[in-house]
Amino acid sequence: MNSSITWEMAGLVVLAILLIAAAVWIGYNKRNSPERREQQRRLYVNREGRLGDAMIIDVVGDTLVYQYEVGGVDYTGSQDVSTLRQFLPAEYDRLIGQISIKYMQRNPPNSIVVCEVWSGLRDLHSQARSLQFGKPEQPTL
Repeated sequence: MNSSITWEMAGLVVLAILLIAAAVWIGYNKRNSPERREQQRRLYVNREGRLGDAMIIDVVGDTLVYQYEVGGVDYTGSQDVSTLRQFLPAEYDRLIGQISIKYMQRNPPNSIVVCEVWSGLRDLHSQARSLQFGKPEQPTL
């Protein structure tokens, strides 16, 4: 009799732990909007990523389309920059050409051209520095 009660108690404890974990996971995902998760991804790639050369080949609306090569493999990537307009020129057609990107070494398709604290847009570096007086803008987390 005691062993069946022990198994029932153990089952209830495991069930309670699973329910608590599910509630925490749901609460965390609701608190982090898709925009917030994308900002966290950009900042992570900026912090941990490797630099590479790329070429912006098209600008479609607020999306930059670019090509790059890592380890002999060609990649075509895109980045929605609608939330990063303050870091870009008014005329997006000026962006087409050579750029730098940051990408994750273990997952090269995970790449960025620009984020809140870094820009791979080569011709805009001097403009950004003169506007910010050498002080990079800090992201709001």
